[in-house]
Formats: sequence, C-alpha cells, structure tokens
Amino acid sequence: MIPWNKGKTNIYSEETLEKMSLAKLGNSPWNKGKDYPAPWLDEHRYKTGHECWKKGKIGIHSEEVRKSFGNGVRGRKLSEEHKAALLKSLIGHKNWNKKRLTEEVRLGRRLALNRQRRVRN
Repeated sequence: MIPWNKGKTNIYSEETLEKMSLAKLGNSPWNKGKDYPAPWLDEHRYKTGHECWKKGKIGIHSEEVRKSFGNGVRGRKLSEEHKAALLKSLIGHKNWNKKRLTEEVRLGRRLALNRQRRVRN
C-alpha cells in the first residue's frame, strides 16, 4: 500500500509544522539508553568471518543421488495432445530477456529468415 503523502511536498503549513515540532519537545527517543547490539542477539547472529557450513566440503551428495536429481522427468513421454497444449500456451509468451512477440511479428521474422536462407543458397 502506498502512503497518501508519498512524493508530495509542502503538505503542511508552517503553523502546523511548528505545532508538530512543539508536540515532540521533551520526549526522548524510544531506544535511548538501550544497549546495541542487543546482548541476546549475539548468539544467533552470524559474525563477520563466519564460514558457510559447506565451505571446503566436496561430495556432500553421493554420485547416485546426484544422478537421481535429473532423472525426475527425463524420458517421460508426453501425449500429442499435451504437446499441442504446451505449444499453444507458449504463443505470445514473453521471454525473460525479450519483448512479447505477437503472432504477426513471429510470422514476419520467419519470412525474413526464409528469404535470407534462399539468398545464401
């Protein structure tokens, strides 16, 4: 949710600003006198120079386990109906590093590529 006064300037008059300033006079900050860093945080905080738990370890997973990571969907056969549905869902799909391509643009690029291929041959 965006604050109502985000990016706005000169919202309050000089008189209102003076009233707000006077209202805060005499009050100390909520954290005045508190220890920082809090002593109870030290045992849970990672200190500078803390090493990662797996630094220098080689072969955390066995060879068998590493091979099984990729075998989850490898070799699974998709029906023609499912393949068609996947292709249909990707039409006009916005790639992570490209702009959204409409069907007309894709057709135009395909025709231009075919022209280039014909010229080369």
